[in-house]
Amino acid sequence: MLKFIHAVVGRAADIDNGRTALDVLDYTLTELGELAEEIIIARGASYKAPGKDGVAGEAIDLALCLIDLLRLSHSGDICGIASDTVREALASKCARKPRAELRRITACLGGITNDLERHGQSTGLILAALGAAIRIVCYEVRDADDAVITAMVEPKLAKWASTAKASA
Repeated sequence: MLKFIHAVVGRAADIDNGRTALDVLDYTLTELGELAEEIIIARGASYKAPGKDGVAGEAIDLALCLIDLLRLSHSGDICGIASDTVREALASKCARKPRAELRRITACLGGITNDLERHGQSTGLILAALGAAIRIVCYEVRDADDAVITAMVEPKLAKWASTAKASA
């Protein structure tokens, strides 16, 4: 199991704020928009300056939401299946540019929305979107591995926990 996945699942489970899979999906869509904006900026197609997180940081934010969504919607071993997906993404040569991965994530989230509203299984779509988010990180951070991603995630998890505590 990857340390990154274990850290996210553990922290997400510690936050007891009554959120549902549909609530997390709403946040996931917000993060998708932030990632799309950073990709547009990075392509030079916007007048805006890059945000402090940049493309890689926004892809990590999206991955955090996807892992929490998986945790809330799947009853099996999510650490194992999420770790497998992330390992595959890390092992890929990240040939696709972030814009192509963004389109893949968008398609997956559309399917997840329909599936969650019908109370079905959306595990495969969530995992596909997670893999695409990690491939974006790999594209932006060439030496990305579990340790690098864990280091990127830790401050975000601390912020996530403090925000949840403040709103409780």
